[in-house]
Amino acid sequence: MSKVPTKKVKKGYFLKCEVGCKDGEGKGLVLFWSDRAGEWQLPQVKTERSSPAKLTEHPCPVCQKPLEEYGYMKDGQAKSMLRCSDAVARSKPKHQDVAYFRGNEGLWWSPKLGNLGGDAAK
Repeated sequence: MSKVPTKKVKKGYFLKCEVGCKDGEGKGLVLFWSDRAGEWQLPQVKTERSSPAKLTEHPCPVCQKPLEEYGYMKDGQAKSMLRCSDAVARSKPKHQDVAYFRGNEGLWWSPKLGNLGGDAAK
């Protein structure tokens, strides 16, 4: 295995097998460090969303555009979150913390912004 430097990962490099190692698709084997697991792991498979994001009646707390409900997979489970519907604005620092997650009671909450007024799940 050799270290391949990159600025795209937190550790600053990933591992790549140069000779004789192949992954399931016949490509050279690569491993990325997982802080969560505390070990080197194969890259996670990206999955396609089954439906496009859905606009909600809730405004973005930064720009007032509608929040969208976005579906994604985490640890093999389907999850959803609310985020600003403006893709360009989402990449800006002011929007960094605009993310609401569905809590156990079906209400939307944000680690930085608290609970979203009302129940967006209904």
